[in-house]
Amino acid sequence: MSARVLLRTLSFLLLLAVLVWLFLRRPEDLVQLSDRLSDLPGSTWLMVFLLGLLSYVLRLLRWQVLLRVLGHRIPVTQQLPIYMAGFGLAMTPGKVGETIRTAYLAPLGVPYGDSLAAFVAERLVDLLVVGLLACLALPLVASHPIWVLSAWGFVLSAFLVARSRLLPAMAARMGTGKLGQTADEGTRALQRLLSGRPLFLGCLLGSLAWSVQASALLVVLSHLEHPVPVLSGLGSYALALLAGAASFIPGGLGVTEAAMLWLLERQGVDLLTAATAALVSRGVPLWTGVFTGLLALAALGVRSTQSDRPTQP
Repeated sequence: MSARVLLRTLSFLLLLAVLVWLFLRRPEDLVQLSDRLSDLPGSTWLMVFLLGLLSYVLRLLRWQVLLRVLGHRIPVTQQLPIYMAGFGLAMTPGKVGETIRTAYLAPLGVPYGDSLAAFVAERLVDLLVVGLLACLALPLVASHPIWVLSAWGFVLSAFLVARSRLLPAMAARMGTGKLGQTADEGTRALQRLLSGRPLFLGCLLGSLAWSVQASALLVVLSHLEHPVPVLSGLGSYALALLAGAASFIPGGLGVTEAAMLWLLERQGVDLLTAATAALVSRGVPLWTGVFTGLLALAALGVRSTQSDRPTQP
């Protein structure tokens, strides 16, 4: 069994274990959870969907900015399906499946090194932004300030490593072949993206994107008449995302929701309300991206097939 299949199986087993636990230990909660979800007004679902959509728009804009910094100007009509296609494979450890974009960008004149550098820059910026947002919730789990400072230090150290001479040195060890050339181009492009104005714009758009998505949690809690402070709510969402990412389970399924539920309970939110808010605010944006990405992959596949057909004489 491959590692990917093993991780996918583990994620679904974890979700199944949670449902079994609820059924055996607190079956009434499972029934009430279903009722809570069905009782949510349509306006709540729509608001969460629109916030998730805005988050994707902001991330698409950031992707456009990164590619333009590297000298690639691709019309948004071409870029949109390519960018969204990556989310169709987002249920992979570290979201490495999103690198499928490189295959569709190469025919448009974007070297593999540049598109991979943009992907790595995205992930590092997300790590920084989500990490800083998560620090807002650290007082809920860490009583001593040293843990907060350690978290900030870890996030910032990732950027220092990316901007140091370590990556170019590693790329140089790959030789002079195609792989070495791609690695060298990629590291040079990455250092351009993680400096000055590109880094500032990336962090700004990333902060807006993840804050907008995290605010869906606040919206659901407000509609359930159990609001939490804005900063701790945003921080809880971000810290739960980091917990899911650290688990290396595809999409952080199960781990993210469980961490969010636990953090909300520490703020006085009852189990049913916390579970409802976690499932809706996390699930709607996630699966919107996955299903839209799968549709984009299908559309790109059809387009590629049609372009490969021989023309009639």
